[in-house]
Amino acid sequence: MAQVRSRTFLGTIPLLKTLSLEDLHTSLDAAWRTVGVIDAKGEMRLLQPMLLHAPTRKGQRHMCDSILLIRQEHENAYLAAIDSAVMRGSNASAYNQKESDFALQYQKKIAEALLQLHKYFECSLFLPILGNKTRVIERPSVGPDYYGKYPIDPCPRSDDREELLQRDKFTCYATGRRDLSLAKRMTSRPSDWNPVLTDYLEAAHIIPYFLNKFKLKKEKKMHIIIWKALEEFSGYDLSTLKGKGINHVSNIFMLCPSAHKMHDDLRLSFYPNAENVNEHLVKTYDKTADWLDVVKRVTFHKDINRDWIAIHHAMCEVLQDGRTYEEIRKLSDAA
Repeated sequence: MAQVRSRTFLGTIPLLKTLSLEDLHTSLDAAWRTVGVIDAKGEMRLLQPMLLHAPTRKGQRHMCDSILLIRQEHENAYLAAIDSAVMRGSNASAYNQKESDFALQYQKKIAEALLQLHKYFECSLFLPILGNKTRVIERPSVGPDYYGKYPIDPCPRSDDREELLQRDKFTCYATGRRDLSLAKRMTSRPSDWNPVLTDYLEAAHIIPYFLNKFKLKKEKKMHIIIWKALEEFSGYDLSTLKGKGINHVSNIFMLCPSAHKMHDDLRLSFYPNAENVNEHLVKTYDKTADWLDVVKRVTFHKDINRDWIAIHHAMCEVLQDGRTYEEIRKLSDAA
């Protein structure tokens, strides 16, 4: 029986040239399966969850393209190599051996490039959101003008706590706790008043204010990189948040200190209630998963931007699905 010429490159995954990549679902599947085959060591645990949880179709498309363009480059090189005159003139046994060598060679190149992409999002998106901006790196393989159109101005933290308390009815959105100052303002206490469920509420930024916090001119490029990474993943235009916009009331809500800390640590988020378009549900993660001290349903004030809420929730979901909380926290806490 004649020996069949085989293809071992990426196993049973169809070649990109056979797919209709204009269809987002097809692209998502191809990108997901590419990472699944290439990441045998589990070193790129953020990439698949980022594909799944990017909060917009534009964000998902960007993540797909980021992965598939890497694969396309090396897949084309592989196809050119196995279609050479020498390979076409080889017998099946020699062809299969050489094809296997080419497959391993170009899969290794894909793995190296995807690992760089993973490191970029880890160091220039997730770590900065958690407060560590010391490891920021530029996106690999981009031209010198890639960051030229994304201006950003420094801005310190600022908020009108009194105004926000009034707007949010002196209540923590996550736990339902009331602000301590409310007791002094009441002429009579409502029937549901419980002094145990009071706290000093804090103004919490949804997208962290310190993404605009820098003094030195040389730090500006670092923050531009962070904002660009956030726009790539989210698919949103975040220009209104840059500079003073980070302190706009649409990006701030009232939380008690424990919920504020959990929110900043990407361990607490809000997501839309599928049964009621006007409500959000509260979710906690990692060691605080299923934390009981949260309200069941939340109705946000109309001024609070639901897109920023969606971005924050998506990042929490990525860390949960990637099972990377401990690794990310260790990197974030490192100097």
